[in-house]
Amino acid sequence: MNYFAEWLQSGKYKPETLASTDADAVKLLIEAVNTTSIITDNKRQDIKGVINTILTDRRLSANVTDAAKEQFEIFRNML
Repeated sequence: MNYFAEWLQSGKYKPETLASTDADAVKLLIEAVNTTSIITDNKRQDIKGVINTILTDRRLSANVTDAAKEQFEIFRNML
């Protein structure tokens, strides 16, 4: 989980990258955030913004499965 948390904290991802993530992978990202204290409040807001982009951008959201959208919404709300 630390690897995922460190990756999120580093900010080395783009909405386009995360948009192709499946629901199970989003669950792992949620678990990484919940089980580590690496993620700063600033980075949480950045991640929330990326998730908002994924869910609201017509081009990106068209490629996200319904299950992944549901997990992204859970992730966004917990941030």
